[in-house]
Amino acid sequence: IEKELTDIRRQLRNAGKRLRAAALVQQPDVRVTAKVQVAAPSLPWSPASVRDLLVFIFSGHDAQVAADFAQGWGRRGCGAAAHAQQAREHLVAEVEWAYIRAPLAFIVQLETNPLEACPMNDVLCASRYVVQHELFQWVERQNVEQGVAPSRRQLVEHALSSVPHTVPEEVRRLVSAVLTGSPRSQRRWLAKFRQRWGARLNKLKLQPCVSIDAMQRWRRFQALGWQAMAYFQWVNEALTAAPTGRSPLVINMDETAVVRHVSGLVGTVVRHPRATRCPKDEATLSDVRSYISYFASITHDRAVQPMLPQVLVGNEHQFPVKLLEGLRPLPHGVHVWRCKSAWNNHATMRRYISLLAKSLGDLVQQRYVILLAECALSHIDVSIFKHALRCGVRLVYVPASMTGVLLPCDTHLFSRFKAAFADMWRRQKAECVAGVVTTNDWVRVIWRAVEEVVMRGDWQQAFESAGVLRRQQRLAGNLREKLGWAELPEVPAGPPAVDLAREIFPQRMRLDVLSYVLWKPKCQRSRESAECSGFRSLSVSAEALLHEEMEALKRRRGELKRQCRQAARDSKVLAKKRQRLLQAAKNLSAEDLQLLLRAPKVAKAKEVVGLLAVMALQAGWGRCLVLCS
Repeated sequence: IEKELTDIRRQLRNAGKRLRAAALVQQPDVRVTAKVQVAAPSLPWSPASVRDLLVFIFSGHDAQVAADFAQGWGRRGCGAAAHAQQAREHLVAEVEWAYIRAPLAFIVQLETNPLEACPMNDVLCASRYVVQHELFQWVERQNVEQGVAPSRRQLVEHALSSVPHTVPEEVRRLVSAVLTGSPRSQRRWLAKFRQRWGARLNKLKLQPCVSIDAMQRWRRFQALGWQAMAYFQWVNEALTAAPTGRSPLVINMDETAVVRHVSGLVGTVVRHPRATRCPKDEATLSDVRSYISYFASITHDRAVQPMLPQVLVGNEHQFPVKLLEGLRPLPHGVHVWRCKSAWNNHATMRRYISLLAKSLGDLVQQRYVILLAECALSHIDVSIFKHALRCGVRLVYVPASMTGVLLPCDTHLFSRFKAAFADMWRRQKAECVAGVVTTNDWVRVIWRAVEEVVMRGDWQQAFESAGVLRRQQRLAGNLREKLGWAELPEVPAGPPAVDLAREIFPQRMRLDVLSYVLWKPKCQRSRESAECSGFRSLSVSAEALLHEEMEALKRRRGELKRQCRQAARDSKVLAKKRQRLLQAAKNLSAEDLQLLLRAPKVAKAKEVVGLLAVMALQAGWGRCLVLCS
């Protein structure tokens, strides 16, 4: 019976709450009550409500707060809505005039004892609104000016300090009851506050604080785009330098890492309560961390694209000899290299240039081949420059900090290739036994992705949007935005200056920039400048004689360096011998040392005798010193 009685009481309380909520919804803006009408039977300010005046008084006579309350800002279902400025000014004026035209006795009663002038609900509603409005303004200032997202404790402390002093003590206790309750009740109150005022739990976005001078320098650099301008000048100069009858053939080569086991793919995962096994993707740690390098090659000429080499480079552990034998015959254009390391280096780069020249065949003589590459340390070396010069391939480097927007492989190829490879790998894993993809199947999946995306693709638009072709007339919009170019500037004709071209290469790298930009070795440039100036006074025979003398001096210098290194090694060996003798002599007595000095072989060795004399002197053996002398 007691349980049923408790249940009935609970149902009655809930019904009463619903009735009161329905009454508030039907009358959201309570006008002047009968009690007030008795005190002031004729009020000229009937458009304004008592709650608006209470908000105006509790906020310290701030008409902006009362206007926000009249507009419904912060009420349930209204949020922090924005209103027209003209309507807001009119509402502010209406609130102020309502306060001015109200009877003086009624205003004094609201200021001194509001509970006698209006119901308890009106005073409580106005007090709560003033607290929440002040809390919202404080949070906004903290977010914008201080860069702080206040915590629960900070919000509760400021809300308690924002309760108006003119509020009666009874109302103050009711307003502060929720804020001084348990942390759970505080969180529930703050959740409703955030919902009503358009706030949320989130993190502030970190923005680096940059000085005005640094920002101006960065904007100046961004507006000018020195690196991009130098690169575009270099590309235009390389295209213009093509001989008559040999049209330019621009090829972009870049490497990317291909993982052994692709993880993190999004798909359908079963979450059924009757499932007996947990869904999972099993892989060894070596497969997850194992990568190979893919050297991709693309060109703007679709007819030449199938001829370009596509190289997969792996180390000896990833590509064993038996695997390479099982992969034969290889598809046309695909090459698999087994090296000590899967990363690119100078030797691998020279090997790729040789393979590129061999794959193009007669096109090296028929077309002017230009190879675009990333400005990485593994791509730049004197040996690579000389080897490319011998193979008939001109090198042009893209600035390292702008490869994501200037290199066609990065802008158009690799994202499509990685997506196709991941999809094919997932299909292959679904068909394999126990979901284990062997290394042979993995390499074949890469082949299929290369054939589908790279070899059959048309990359004309990629080269045009990156500014390689058509003199940057079809430059991509995102690239212009990054460079700060509202309109495409005019790229100067001719090669870039030395100081400007040096911005393309990594800093502190010692290299002859003009040799790369003009594609002429330094000796050739010197000879051409001497011929053009007309001051070449040496004959061919004299020049050859000087060349022979220089070579002889170089050989002599090499011999002297070898002799110096040998002498240094001999001195180190002798020092080690002396040290060993000193260590051994510490355990010898004077009689043993005399017998050692009388030995015929030791007596003939002057260095040993002198060393033993020094040892005897250090040990204080006078007789041995006499014998040594």
